[in-house]
Amino acid sequence: MPWLTVLTASGIAAAQVDSCTEEALATALLGGGTVTFGCSGTILLEQPLKIEADTVIDGSGQQVVLDGGGRVRIFEVQDATRLELRQLTLVNGFHAGADANPETGEAASDGMGGAVWVGDGGHLLVSECVFEGHQVRGGAGAGASVARLSAGGARGGAIHVGNGTLHIEDSVFSENQADGGDGGGQGLTPHETASGRGGAVYHDLGESRMVRTRFVNNRAQGSLLTEALVSPRNGSAYGGALYAGAADLLLDGCQFLSNRVNVGSAPRNTGAGEAAGGAVYIGAGPSEALIRESTFESNVCPGGRGWDLATEGRGGAIASLRSWQCRLSMFLSNRVEGGMSISAGAPGKGGAIWSAAPMAIEDCTFLDNSAVGVMGQGSMAVGDAPDGSEALGGAVFVEGATWIRGSAFARNQAVGGPGNSVPGFPNSGGGDGLGGAVFGAAPLAMWNCTLIGNEAFAGQPDAFLGQNPGNARGGAIHLAAGPFGGTNLTLVGNRVVATDAGGTVEGAGFHMMPDVTQASLINTILFGNEPGGDWVGTFETFRSNLTTAGLATDGVEPRLGTFGDYGGPTWTVSLLEGSPAIDAGESLSCPETDQRGVMRPVGAGCDLGAFEFTAPYLANTLVAERKADGRMQVVFAGEPDQDFVVETSTDLVEWRAASTNQVNAVGLLVFGEGRDSGQPGPTFLRVARP
Repeated sequence: MPWLTVLTASGIAAAQVDSCTEEALATALLGGGTVTFGCSGTILLEQPLKIEADTVIDGSGQQVVLDGGGRVRIFEVQDATRLELRQLTLVNGFHAGADANPETGEAASDGMGGAVWVGDGGHLLVSECVFEGHQVRGGAGAGASVARLSAGGARGGAIHVGNGTLHIEDSVFSENQADGGDGGGQGLTPHETASGRGGAVYHDLGESRMVRTRFVNNRAQGSLLTEALVSPRNGSAYGGALYAGAADLLLDGCQFLSNRVNVGSAPRNTGAGEAAGGAVYIGAGPSEALIRESTFESNVCPGGRGWDLATEGRGGAIASLRSWQCRLSMFLSNRVEGGMSISAGAPGKGGAIWSAAPMAIEDCTFLDNSAVGVMGQGSMAVGDAPDGSEALGGAVFVEGATWIRGSAFARNQAVGGPGNSVPGFPNSGGGDGLGGAVFGAAPLAMWNCTLIGNEAFAGQPDAFLGQNPGNARGGAIHLAAGPFGGTNLTLVGNRVVATDAGGTVEGAGFHMMPDVTQASLINTILFGNEPGGDWVGTFETFRSNLTTAGLATDGVEPRLGTFGDYGGPTWTVSLLEGSPAIDAGESLSCPETDQRGVMRPVGAGCDLGAFEFTAPYLANTLVAERKADGRMQVVFAGEPDQDFVVETSTDLVEWRAASTNQVNAVGLLVFGEGRDSGQPGPTFLRVARP
């Protein structure tokens, strides 16, 4: 059942629009109430529709398109008023802020809500609607030798809610954009520029709930500044699809695909704006934020590239300034890039997630995300170009206390930026790639996680002198700060990759900076992480771990399976029968379940790594025969001299052990000679390892 509230307007009769025209719809909306349609068609608007009383607009059973024509906003909702939209398509809404006026000294204003603007204390509820092609643009700035006026910002390409309630379900937002206003022309005093926030949706305060909703190809754009004589700063960009300021936020079953932020930049005498949250930006505040069962794919956050100031790229998919949780979600092929100026680069942080506040990640998948540094940028006036920028955390950058459990990290990359290869700018070194999957700059705890095939790449130096290549550290995890606690992790096949000119490569599995303290690793598998070894750094506690070096010393194969779906919400690396990781763990430190949710321990002890081995069924052939006296006889074939347990069930759900024994030397065993249980219905049998 839909969770959206059904609005009623006491004493107001419902109205039906029988002619799909602007005049007919505006008339039906007078006084509020419920408005339905007896027609299908496109209604092209010449002016915004005013909502001055609680209103439901229901397009059920018809195909109704409301079109702003790229000229006007579609709905304006009065303060403390409620609007509900059902089964409508809204396209091409537009709102622009007023330009600055240097004669009166009036600053530019913001563009807000191309499709819907909601007044203070208002409520917007949306069900089964499409929002496509909406745009907001900030007013242009202006300046002169004695004054400067900022450009206007852009907030919510489709929807703007300042302080109120926003509930959205089963809807689509595509090709919407929020563009900060232009900085104006060149003058003796530089012009400031403004930010784009929320390419599709902006919500600052109140309650925000979005369920089963898709955000595709939305964009937040910081304003661009033309050349100036002094160094101002260009516009910032936050939340390519969604900007949630201090609003209480729930995203449930949503999809964010190919959204991005773009920071304003200009060729000379300017600094770059900030860039954060290719898809979603979560602002600071005490409110809760929860993301669950959602998908983030191919979202992008490039850092800022200015003349004299570069800014970091933060969070290819999500950037957060407050405490939040993420559960049962997938992050696929998201990307963050560093920034660059003529004097220094700025890193790209968190290919999927950048968080400056406490964060909890549970049962999530991070696949093919990347943090990428950019090339050093030179200037003849300055001389040597700066080094390529750093890449920190191919999937996740942790700047607030964080725990991660039950999650999979595969094929994520941190790629250091190259040095400048343009003639005339030698001595530009490569940037570092640190933490192919995770970069920890705050307390971090991880358990029941699989990290496989992640990579950190050193940046290439300039092509002329080939000096100062970047470094690659922590193919899976790089720790710049502690404490750190890792329990029952599986780190397999992660890499650190040097350049052709060399560079330091260390800790293909883990890398810890020398000043990291209070680090522990227990019940963990570290195998095949190379070059640079499974780890570099000092663990205060290092117990019951299986390592590449230890296996080589003992001459034992790890007996690990492939990375795949073995049940549970995320993929794992299985243990094969006979693995030295089976039953080798420290039980007191063992989590109650493995990464899949299988109860631990199975067998004599807890298994190492994120996967708890459960024996496959032993029987190759299982034959049941009723004897003449009514008794049942079961014969099965299996491996000789193997222990087994026969289990019985009447419903194929609950099983109980009926007998434990051992297959004989020739591989056959006869079980039975007992009478029927007397319970109604059939009795099912299976044979498994104990």
